This record gives sequence, structure tokens and C-alpha cells, in this order.
Amino acid sequence: MDEGEVLRVNDLRVAFDVNGSPVEVVKGIGFRVCSGAVTAVVGESGSGKSVTAQAIMRILPKNGSIVGGSIDFRPKTGEIVDMASLEANGPVVRSLRGSAISMIFQEPMSSLSPVHSVGNQVEESLRIHALGKGMSRAELRAATEETLGLVGFPNPHRAYDMYPFEMSGGLRQRAMIAMALICRPSLLIADEPTTALDVTVQAQILKLLKDLQAKLDMAVLLITHDLGVVANLADEVVVVYDGRVVEAGPVDEIFRDPRHDYLKALLNAAPHFEMAPDQRLVALRGGQREMLQSKKNGAKREQPSDRPLLTVSNLSKVYHLRKASLLGGEARVIRAVDDVSFTIRRGECLGLVGESGSGKTTVSKILTRAITADSGSVVFDDGQRQVDVLKLNEKDLKAFRPHIQMVFQDPVSSLSPRMTIADILREPMQIHNQGSRSEQIAHAKQLLTAVELGANALNRYPHSFSGGQRQRIGIARALAMNPDLLILDEPVSALDVSVQAQVLNLLKDLQKELGLTYLFIAHNLAVVNYMAERVAVMAAGRIVEIGPSRAIFEAPTHPYTRALLKAVPFADLDRPLVLDELVLKGSSDPRNWPDAFRGDMDDLAAIDLGGGHQVLARQTVDIREFHA
Repeated sequence: MDEGEVLRVNDLRVAFDVNGSPVEVVKGIGFRVCSGAVTAVVGESGSGKSVTAQAIMRILPKNGSIVGGSIDFRPKTGEIVDMASLEANGPVVRSLRGSAISMIFQEPMSSLSPVHSVGNQVEESLRIHALGKGMSRAELRAATEETLGLVGFPNPHRAYDMYPFEMSGGLRQRAMIAMALICRPSLLIADEPTTALDVTVQAQILKLLKDLQAKLDMAVLLITHDLGVVANLADEVVVVYDGRVVEAGPVDEIFRDPRHDYLKALLNAAPHFEMAPDQRLVALRGGQREMLQSKKNGAKREQPSDRPLLTVSNLSKVYHLRKASLLGGEARVIRAVDDVSFTIRRGECLGLVGESGSGKTTVSKILTRAITADSGSVVFDDGQRQVDVLKLNEKDLKAFRPHIQMVFQDPVSSLSPRMTIADILREPMQIHNQGSRSEQIAHAKQLLTAVELGANALNRYPHSFSGGQRQRIGIARALAMNPDLLILDEPVSALDVSVQAQVLNLLKDLQKELGLTYLFIAHNLAVVNYMAERVAVMAAGRIVEIGPSRAIFEAPTHPYTRALLKAVPFADLDRPLVLDELVLKGSSDPRNWPDAFRGDMDDLAAIDLGGGHQVLARQTVDIREFHA
């Protein structure tokens, strides 16, 4: 190892035992991580990124093993250790893991125990390693609270006694970072640390990681598929494809002069704000598909263009919560949806953006009658009659459901593992008594071909498909009833950038072929800009700004919309992430907004900025001083 290197991976090979035969998934990967620097490993799911990290930590699954190469690690003691040659759960590895090498996992909710307090989990590493021996409980707590403060908890003393379910996604990820840093490791491995987070929370976590890395002079191995994150954090980049390194070098060379075709394709696969209206994402690969014909196309063309397909008026949903205690508790009122109104024109895509907790998914559940609104109306116009969805009785609601279908965020949990793809696609047809078995099978085959999966997928189960393929199955199921409106709730947030490009292109093709109308819910603003003609921005249960995509993204007026756009990490070295005070304080909290945008709904009104662009503000304010 050269001077300054903390980790040197040489010709690493990892294989998994599949039905008694070894299958090599990491095929000679090599890279280095230096003290005080960040090395990013970039690639798609299945490329070998996370398996490499597991091999370094020696936490491979039981059927996985290192079959070649070395993993040279230099802890602060200075003695070089080959992690690959050590027993996975031997004393040396156990002494290093968690103290000298730590890892932040991708999903903070499933990585934290729900039955232990955050403080108890964070101090566990300190308690079991040599650093914690001889320390009193008070000293352990003091050291833990100090680390919680270091990662940005506003009240470390209170946070120590809280449980993960009491925290937001951003705070849970901060707890994971605190757990990894409590022993001040030489090497921190961050496996997709911001994938599941909102754009503003992601920006806060990126700044935190950058500040901590500089303050503690750590070596960081960052594993991600987000090139925007790489551009803002990494010093060196390693691009991995099919278990091999296809390109590596300083971040400046990787972004300014990419050489390998795979890296060029990755850079072109992600949507960005400078795309032309008719520009198409470049998918790395794609299957054969045929156009899907809809029986409703004729009726859709007869629909007058000036009549919206869906008109949502004054929608509200309030939750009453009571804090549990032996002596009762103080009641709390949460306005999940607060007087929301918007329209969706036939054939258009309306983007609905905002952070977690803003009310986006609650609105979608009200539209599909999954939950009941407290007040308001949802009028659906099919061209021949107008129906208030919220007033339909049980019988009429069942008959209406084919008109509005939904594609869910998680392609894994939204498909039953016990049903074949044929059963999954036939189920809505069976519920609504549409066609015979042979007709249903024939329609299922058409659906699979339309979403770039062959008819041979019918008899397979969901677990045999990749995440992108499962999401296409979810889309096919939603199309089975020939819907008019498709509600897409974060349909690509769990997918790699290249798979995301395939699914987004597919959705655009289907919309054009079938005349579909989309409500596209997302927190990735670049994706919304690619898909949507109009955008509604939600915060604290309200639509704070709505208008054409170009107006929202080029001339945002509401401070919350501006904060969302400032927090987007660009895959461009000339546009580094610069966070303003509002993003750092919490852009979704109305208390942090200027007085012009705060108040009860009686104090605020939708102010028209022209061209269908509206912003929620006080009527007495001259909005021109805020309008970009």
C-alpha cells in the first residue's frame, strides 16, 4: 500500500454458491481509498457494488465467499491487515468491524431495531469494543450524546431516549451515521446513504457527510448510482459493470472526459433540467414491445379539450392523535391535506412534488377512495357524465374503479410473492368479470409485451425478476382495466438511473399510445420535469405553487419551491450543491417561510402570476418582489 492509503482492494473476486455451483459476481475489482478522501463506486444494481462492500466488512451472506484477491486495510495503529485472508467472524475481524471500519446501510428503518432506543443502539459499538471498556454508564451516554450532536440532532439528550419510529427518515439516517462514527473509524463505508431520502433531506445528509469527513479526516467509500451525489462528494470514482471496473480516476476526469461507453450511457440516462421538451432519455438497454390498443381511444378523442378529466376541490383530511401516557395525553391535530384544489386535463401528466409528510400520498389515497376525506369533492368527467368519486356507494365505486388505477412505489412489496404473473395480471379482470379465462390470458400476454416483457413471463413468480421488471409488471397490472387516469406514486424512486430511464420512456410511450392521463407523484424534480406538463408543489398539506413545468422550474416563486430546486445535486462539477439557510433549517416548516407565505388558509389565496402559474400567498403582499 502507498503512503496515505487506508484501503487497497486488489483483484477481488467473490462467488456465490447457487445450487452447488459457484457463480462469480465480483470478477477482479480493484481500487483504493485514501485518508481524508472519498472514493465513489458507481454502477447499477447487480454490478457488484454492495457485494464488494460486504466483502470488505466480511459480512457476506452464508453462500458467498471470497475466492481471490486481497483487501489490504490500514487502521490507525498503522499495521496493514489483509481482511480477505482472515476468518469472517474471527477475533481480528470482530475487533476491527464497527470500530476501525464502519458502514452506513441503505435503508435506515430496517437497519435500526424498533424495540431499542436510538441512544442504546448508537452506543452499542462503543460498549462492546475496547474503547468502551471501563467507561461508566454516564460516560457512555455522554459520549453517545456528543456523537448525536455531531451528526446534527438538535436535542441529543432527548434523541438518546427516542425510538426509530418516532423520527423522520432524515433523523433515522443521522442516527445510522452516528452509530457508524461513535468509535471514530479510519474507514467509513456508505452504501446508498441518501437513496430513500427527500431531496432537501438528502442535501442535508450530503453536507453532513462532507463536513464530518473533513473534520474527522476519515477515508470514505461511497457506494451509489446517483451521479449527482458523486459529483458533490467524491474525490476519486470507480465505475463498475458486471463485476468489473470499466473506468476509474479522479472525479474531474470522470465527469469532464468520460471514455467508456457504459459511463457515457450512465451520464445520458439521468433526466436533467436542460432537456428539450421532445428529448428522450437514453436507456442502456430495452426489450421488444408492441403497441397496446385501447378500446376507449375513440371516446377519449370525443372529450372536449376544455373539460378536465379530474377536478379536485377543497380537499381536506385531518388526523387527531393523542400522546399515549398513563394519565392521558395532549391531543394533536395533523392537517395531512388542507384545502387542496387542482384539475388534471385529459391526456396530460400533472406532477405532484414535495417532501415526505407533505400530503402527496394522502391525496392519491383519497382519489382512489383508499381513505376517506373529511371534506371536498373529486369530480371525474368521462366525457359523458360527471361523477363525484367521494359520494359513490360501494356498488357504484366498484364499477367506477377501473377508471382510476395506481402504480405503487415499491415494486417488491406491491406484488404478491405467492402469485404467478398470470394470476397477478388476471386478478383485476376476474374481480370485474371481464372476459373468459382464455381472453384474460391473451390480454395478459399483450400487456407483458407492451411493457417490454415477453409472454414467457406469465408462469414465473415476482422474485425471479429484477426491480425494474417488477415495476413494469406493476404498470401492466394497472393497465389491465384500460384506465383513464393512472396515479403513479414514486414509480421510479427505488430504481437505478438506467432502469429508471427505461421505465420513464415506457410510461411516455404508453401515455401517447393509449391517451392516458397521469398524476405523477415524486420528490425527484428532474424526473417530474421530464414527465409532467404541469407541476403542483405540496408542503404542509397545501399546494403552495402550481403551474406549467417550465414556469415552476425556471421562475419559482414560493420559498419552498426554491428550496427544493436548490437542494438538487447536479451531475455537473461546475454546479456544486450550495445550501441556503432555509434548506438547512427545514424548508417544509411554514414557520421558516417569509411572512408573505404564512398563515391560515383564510389569510392566504392562490395569486395568479399569469399563464396558469399560481402561488399561495397573502393577498396584501406585492408578489412581484418574490417572483423570479
